Amino acid sequence: MTLGVPISSPPQATIVNPNQLIEQDMDCMSCGYNLRGLRLGGRCPECGAAISRSSFGNLLKYSDPDWVDQLRLGVLLMLWNILVGFVIGLASGLLRSLGFSAGWSVTLSLIPSGLTLWSMLLITAQEPRISLHEDTVSLRKFIRLGALLNVVGATIIQVAQTTLVPIWLIILALVLMLVGIGLYFGFFVYLRRFAMRIPDHSLAKSTGIVMWGVCVSYLLLSVAGAIGITAAVTSGRLTRVGTSFGSVGSVPPSSGTAMGGGTIAGMTIFGCLGGIPIIVFGIWWLILLFRYHRVFKQAAAEARQFSAAQPDGAAGGGDVEVEAGIVEGEDGQGQGVL
Repeated sequence: MTLGVPISSPPQATIVNPNQLIEQDMDCMSCGYNLRGLRLGGRCPECGAAISRSSFGNLLKYSDPDWVDQLRLGVLLMLWNILVGFVIGLASGLLRSLGFSAGWSVTLSLIPSGLTLWSMLLITAQEPRISLHEDTVSLRKFIRLGALLNVVGATIIQVAQTTLVPIWLIILALVLMLVGIGLYFGFFVYLRRFAMRIPDHSLAKSTGIVMWGVCVSYLLLSVAGAIGITAAVTSGRLTRVGTSFGSVGSVPPSSGTAMGGGTIAGMTIFGCLGGIPIIVFGIWWLILLFRYHRVFKQAAAEARQFSAAQPDGAAGGGDVEVEAGIVEGEDGQGQGVL
């Protein structure tokens, strides 16, 4: 499985032979076509972009500016989503205190989930340079699927607060949210690759630390929740879930076996081990988002300047007429089409 995003590489200064033919694999930054065997001063036969634009490596400042700007917009949306989530949390509490149906709170909670999914889709948009050779299974595609599954799981949990749902559906939601832990891990790996393409090694290192902190914390919180649900089911206290454990469809607490002290202790321990670090790493993650937004914004501006400074055609200016033919390399083998 590939990552769906190229690893950082420096500008490729020695990629052509004395005849100005590209002598190693090099992807077109506009469409991903392999330019090996073509003239550096020519055009890509697939999309017509100037080949010279693709000879500077895959640092973000040499990438497609519109795509880099999508990265910036995705991170900005994540930052706004934090504020939106806070405001919706306050609004939901206010509506409940005023006697409004809990369904309003569930509906409002779908807004942050939708914004999270949108931001993930923007950040994992396919880069033009890999469009022709990305594997069927890649980390980029896994993140997009995981983001969707995570939203579905979170929605089920929210609906369970207002509607009686079977326990198996809650367990399914927890499984989907566990998939979300893998999503977060993959997302951090994916984002860290972009830090290496700035390049900003300090940002990449901090991303790696927060990645492990957030993922382990979420895993511990999930264990605490799983202990509670398992204990409730095995003790006969819970067969269906509604607005509370005492709602219609569940066995009254007095008729079942109470949760043991070990179960409560386990939930408390795992809850504290996961809850406290998630606050610390959550704040750190917020700081990293601001840093990513800043570097993506700068990279997008540099990419636009770079793109504007490059010739529309071959080196030497003017339009280039591309004749059909085979370009021969040093070994006499055909390596590309002009």
